[in-house]
Amino acid sequence: MGMTHDELERLAELVAARLSEPSAPRLVNAETAAKMLDVPPSWLMSEARKGRVPHVKLGKYRRFDPSALAEWARERASR
Repeated sequence: MGMTHDELERLAELVAARLSEPSAPRLVNAETAAKMLDVPPSWLMSEARKGRVPHVKLGKYRRFDPSALAEWARERASR
């Protein structure tokens, strides 16, 4: 049988609550991030290790938030 009206309302509330939650940024690896910036991955990793590029360190891994990289690049654009 189908769902009752109350069950449908509860499901709608759960879906609405889930959709209103901020989603975590999708992090990308150095190769993908370097392609976005059109730079070699080795340069990007070197700059990340020096703390010059926004990144997230997850144990031995460094990952990059595409929106943070885009903002970082815009801030450095020549005018």
